[in-house]
This record gives sequence, C-alpha cells and structure tokens, in this order.
Amino acid sequence: MAPKKKRTISQATILIVVEGYVEKAFVSVLRSYYSKPGCKVNINNRCGGSSDSVVNFACAEESGNEIVAAVFDADVPLSAEVSARSRRCGIIPVISTPSIEGTLLDILEVERDNNTKNCKRLFKGIIGEGKTTYKGAHKTLFPKSLIDRKRSDVKALNDLISAIERKK
Repeated sequence: MAPKKKRTISQATILIVVEGYVEKAFVSVLRSYYSKPGCKVNINNRCGGSSDSVVNFACAEESGNEIVAAVFDADVPLSAEVSARSRRCGIIPVISTPSIEGTLLDILEVERDNNTKNCKRLFKGIIGEGKTTYKGAHKTLFPKSLIDRKRSDVKALNDLISAIERKK
C-alpha cells in the first residue's frame, strides 16, 4: 500500500515585532480578540531595543510573512535611514506616543502629559505594581468592548488591530 500523502494547509502569517514586555502583553491580548482562523500571528519581543533595532529586525524578518508591523515608542525617533528602509520593506509602523504606556492611558481616557516616565508611573499605578507585563492583567483592564469603542480614537490601536486583522 502506498503511503498517504500529508496535506499541508498554508497559513497566512503576520509578524508583529514589539519593543518590550509591556507591548508584548498588550499585543497578545489584541491577538486573542482579533486574529482570524487560518492566520498565525507571531509576536517577537526585542526586549527593550531602540525603535531602530525594532524596525531593522522587522525588515530582516519580513520575507515569508504576509504582514509585518513594528511597535515602538516615539520617545526615541527613528533615524532617517531606518525610516526609509521600513518603507522599502513595507513594514507597518505602530508608534506609541510618547510610549506604549501613553497609548494605553489614552485607551483608558486617563489624562497624561508627554513625559515617558510619568506615563509609566501612571500606568503602573492603574494596572498594579509588577503587573505591567502580564497578559491577564491587560485582559482585565482592556476588555474587548473598551478596545472596540476606543479603536477609532487611538491611531496606534487602530493600526495594530488592522495589522492583526490583515488589513494594510
């Protein structure tokens, strides 16, 4: 008897490269809310790298992925060279101003300034000491109903969800 051929089903893949652990926790929650069947969403954490290192890694990994997004903070802007490279590679930039904590505070409608340290302090006070990097804490603080409501108001949130939903 001839051996049976294995069927392989090609899955679309989306790569989201994030700057740090807080971003990874939040993007993991969004992935659980918005990823579609037949599509694999991979999250790669650059563990605190600069915006340039996040985008450079995304460019290096873009082949074989349908969509590649880079999530990074605006507090250290991209160099002109890396910005041009990201456009050539087709990377979707998801820029948090001034940091991911600032974007998360915007979703929660918490008044904030544009100082990264202040945003981190405020967010830590809301989510709880030591919980900023836990997916469960983010899922509790950001239910899907809130995310759906704030999507049109927060550009970085909309850009990220659009990438997960495979909309360029």
